[in-house]
Amino acid sequence: MAEMEFNEFINLDAIMRSAIGGNIFVDEYRKAFKKHGRYYVSTMIRERLSGRPGLKRRTGDLARSTNSITVGNDLRNLTMIATIGRAKRYAAIHEFSGVIRPKRAKFLTVPLDSVRTASGVPRFKASEIDDTFTISLRGKLFIARSFKSLTVARSILRRAKNLLTLGPPRKNGRITVLLFKLVPSVKIPARLGARDTFIRKDVSDNRKILIEKATKRAWKRAGFKN
Repeated sequence: MAEMEFNEFINLDAIMRSAIGGNIFVDEYRKAFKKHGRYYVSTMIRERLSGRPGLKRRTGDLARSTNSITVGNDLRNLTMIATIGRAKRYAAIHEFSGVIRPKRAKFLTVPLDSVRTASGVPRFKASEIDDTFTISLRGKLFIARSFKSLTVARSILRRAKNLLTLGPPRKNGRITVLLFKLVPSVKIPARLGARDTFIRKDVSDNRKILIEKATKRAWKRAGFKN
């Protein structure tokens, strides 16, 4: 999970505003914070969770668990918090980058196209496929399985993005399909871009404009001309 938050625009003159009409300012700023939260979240989903340069959308879980809330009840602690991938532990590593290593096994099993859908979602775990074996190709290790025919392979590995076969079928029709690649670790680059999006000029300008408008409305509601 990655989080962004802001409350820096309302601290100046907070004591004076509280004395004049604190509840009015809190009410208007809360509306502005909520509106900016929706703007930021929609920008993240549209630009960073729908393909490059951000993350390619596969299941949509990360986008669905991205939202914003506004907390606090006075001018000093009113804060907008945007949460990217609230229920997804992998959101943080996509934001800050990192290396994934196996916890108990010797290798990670990276799904190949043979066991992934067209959108890249793995359909099986290595432990869910019977009669597999390990094969070495050009110094790299793979988990593979032999099938009676290409038709049988396609039936079992239905909805596969692309069957990666090891050569043409043999004379008896059997064919070997590569399923997973075995690697000691996987390096995840920083692609989410939550921080960069948050400080980007158009997003920052949206915050400033909303706060300025909220301030004018609050002064007007408090009976002052500005």
